[in-house]
Amino acid sequence: VWLACFHLLPRDQGVWRSRLYRFLGCNFAMLNIPVLAALGTSANDLLAAVPLLWAIGLAMGRPQLLIAVGAAAALFGVAVAFKFSNALFAPLLACLLVERIPLRPLVLRTFVALGASVTAFAIAYAPWGYQLALEAGHPFHPYLQRQLAP
Repeated sequence: VWLACFHLLPRDQGVWRSRLYRFLGCNFAMLNIPVLAALGTSANDLLAAVPLLWAIGLAMGRPQLLIAVGAAAALFGVAVAFKFSNALFAPLLACLLVERIPLRPLVLRTFVALGASVTAFAIAYAPWGYQLALEAGHPFHPYLQRQLAP
């Protein structure tokens, strides 16, 4: 949302006024009916959307530093840990992270991104996976019932 506000709202109004416009644009975007309706439920869509949007935002900046690639991938791993269906955005994130990169740095970027996303997923999912393992017998309940059920 911030990136959309950054690109769509005027930036020639001065630094602070432009920042105010982007801040207000982001806040107005979050004050819509689906978002406000989700606040009163147990749905975790909003919680899972925040790291996903940050990951896509970092990747859209075409990060040149490996730490930025790792940060975007780690945020994506956290988003997938919060909601498995966010994994569907993996091709988009991969395309944004490797756009116009020569082969040698591409291999290093790939390993950094995979390592960061898997590590962040494991750290974010560990408490919930442990709780599921105690209650249901395996950490991915209700998925993989045939393979992992005791």
